[in-house]
Amino acid sequence: MDRIWFLLLLSYISLMTACTDATPPSASIPGVATLAPTATFSQPVLPTATPLATVTPTPTLTLTPEVESRWVCYQGGPACFSNLYYVTMLNAEEGWAVGEDGIVLRYTKTSDEINPAWQQIPLSEAVPFRALSLVSLSEGWGLGAGYVVHLTQGESWERIPLPRGDILYDIVMVDENEGWIVGDKGRMLHYVNNEWLEFPKSTNKRLFAIDMLNSEEGWAVGVEDTILHYRNQQWESVPIDSSGIFFMDIEMVNENEGWIVGDTIQHYKDGVWQEIPNSFDSRMLLSVSTLNSEEGWAVGQVGRIVHYNQGQWQEIDSPTQNRLLSISMIDINEGWAVGDNSTILHYINGVWEVVSEAVKPPGLSDIDWVDDEGWAVGSAETILHYQDGAWQAVNNPIDPDLNIGLTGIDMLSKEEGWAVGWGGTILHYINGVWQTAPSPVMRDISDVDIVSLNEAGQ
Repeated sequence: MDRIWFLLLLSYISLMTACTDATPPSASIPGVATLAPTATFSQPVLPTATPLATVTPTPTLTLTPEVESRWVCYQGGPACFSNLYYVTMLNAEEGWAVGEDGIVLRYTKTSDEINPAWQQIPLSEAVPFRALSLVSLSEGWGLGAGYVVHLTQGESWERIPLPRGDILYDIVMVDENEGWIVGDKGRMLHYVNNEWLEFPKSTNKRLFAIDMLNSEEGWAVGVEDTILHYRNQQWESVPIDSSGIFFMDIEMVNENEGWIVGDTIQHYKDGVWQEIPNSFDSRMLLSVSTLNSEEGWAVGQVGRIVHYNQGQWQEIDSPTQNRLLSISMIDINEGWAVGDNSTILHYINGVWEVVSEAVKPPGLSDIDWVDDEGWAVGSAETILHYQDGAWQAVNNPIDPDLNIGLTGIDMLSKEEGWAVGWGGTILHYINGVWQTAPSPVMRDISDVDIVSLNEAGQ
């Protein structure tokens, strides 16, 4: 029978945006300038690359009346609540951030307070990005669902299909001639001789992150205690003293020292990975950025920010409750973090400040769009459907006496989608009706993201 295989995002698992047959709406983030369409998709360098289609913009939509907030995002359309998945800063003057709905932001430092330093780069097609690795100011590679996007000359982007296979999560470039991608079931791709090629697996476990010190040495991490070390042109598993730990990100300070965040914080020194005890819940951390042996930062769920200094990690006051998915520190005095709902944080003068942040309408927790149709979920079993220019409440099968909050929604198409919520609640939208679906957990589910549609037996 047909089954949807999807990733239920609990407190420690990061999102993975999936591509559907429906073309996502054009992106627009309030508070971030949109450049004139100077960025173009060049003709493919590789024979497998294909030109990208033009996206028809969706009309501006009004969801609720204006309320006091940093941003009045309710008229921003679909991209108002788009998630930013990755940020990377080359220096204090230049950086990039990417995310869902084809959002690409470029940072150019300016003293002009009227025009924001982060500016949106319009692309001819809204291709979602999961990660980004820069080689220089003008060249880099973005990772999507089944493809990479190559940036050249600082403004020209081309999409290049990858060999079909399991979902991919992270990309790192060693230089302009070599790079690596990691993903589900231990999948690895290696970029050499202008081509992305499958690399022999060293594990069947999901790999979330990779960091290369140079062409001769690197590390990758993933689920269930998985740590891989690349030496002598092969990846080898590194055993650690733990059981069932999820690792979400890794950054090496040098060949002798590094950090991993996830279910725990792990420190690599003197050839050994060792868990570091903390006074906070380290399971909430999703991304780490280190500057040297004495200084580092990590971010994660519900806006959590922690700082490593003087030999210990300490939690820092955060200006947001939105999940932070990526952090990039420039030096000990400045850094950037991005996350859900178009959140951008700037660390300057010893304080993290909000540069941009979408504020959802009261009572709503998630919004998703398919072309010109929208869906929203929230407290008290709320499901709203935007169609033909108006929002309307939709019946759902949950007993209203239970007062269950719905926390996440993801639509495959106008005909099918999924929603999740408190107490392990899972709803499936099919044939125009929402219906309950069996759940493998009883704990609250924070979000859902459809990865792929497959056919499976009984």
